[in-house]
Amino acid sequence: MRPVSRTYIYILDDHRNISEDVKNRFSDHDRYAVKSYQNDMEFRKQVMVNGKRNTCRIAIIVLNDNCGQAEMAKKLADDIKAHNFRTVVILVYRADKIDDIASEVTNADAWIPKNNNSLLRIHNMVKKIISEHTIEIIKRKRNLALFVLLTFTLLSVISAIIAGLFYPNYF
Repeated sequence: MRPVSRTYIYILDDHRNISEDVKNRFSDHDRYAVKSYQNDMEFRKQVMVNGKRNTCRIAIIVLNDNCGQAEMAKKLADDIKAHNFRTVVILVYRADKIDDIASEVTNADAWIPKNNNSLLRIHNMVKKIISEHTIEIIKRKRNLALFVLLTFTLLSVISAIIAGLFYPNYF
């Protein structure tokens, strides 16, 4: 049986409002590794670590009421994308700050307003990202198998043509 691929979810949450709910939502430790941080330097250090090539990595940045977090989130999202473009960045922000966040942080993959159903939106977004990641892996495997099939077919046709030229009495 094929081993289950593991999804790494990193959460930067100063007040730990959302991180505990996300940990409870993704409680299967075989499939998900959920780690939360309160300090952006620890968060940055863990997200920047190179993992396996086919792992799905998701960084969730929760922006609270503190001023200046939009610039920090922009810098953090740019650094994450520059280091590993496959890591997905999700921003969770206050609903009244949509204009500031959307115009300033353009390198994020998803923006989720913080309200009653933000946990459900985070869950749906993570599931969508995992599905897209799995489809990408399946596409790569399919393309490799198709390439091998076409190569062997081409070699077989060339071998048949060469055999027909050298041994015409067998054809």
